[in-house]
Amino acid sequence: MEKSINDKLLNLEYKHNNRYVVTFPRPFEIDPWACISGNRPSFFVDDNDKKIWEPITFVFVDPIGPSTSHALMRGYDELEKLESKEIVVKLELLDPTGELIEQWDISGKIRSINFGWVNYDTEVGSDNKIKIYVEFNVNDVTLKF
Repeated sequence: MEKSINDKLLNLEYKHNNRYVVTFPRPFEIDPWACISGNRPSFFVDDNDKKIWEPITFVFVDPIGPSTSHALMRGYDELEKLESKEIVVKLELLDPTGELIEQWDISGKIRSINFGWVNYDTEVGSDNKIKIYVEFNVNDVTLKF
């Protein structure tokens, strides 16, 4: 007997935006949990029917240790010594048990790093963690299932 659309919908497991891991390659030594947000790749099609990838911004927390600021600076300093500054960042989506269900390999270059701001006016108990914003120019994307 064919299942109804309602039965099929009840059995779906949706992807969740809080089940992911972002991995920057060497020379960056950033713990995957430090990336607290980012967007999945997106593109538009130009007038010549060419796919153009949009930049991605990854947001990191900056704990006292291990310091994400230090890891980004050390990693970028090492990257500057290389002929090619292009890296591949992995964005992995996970199921409820932590198993990989989707992997985006995102090739590109770091466009900017904003190490966040400080503010004496922040109240205790509010979200006063320093955040780091890394803007990434995307050259190519591979989606693996």
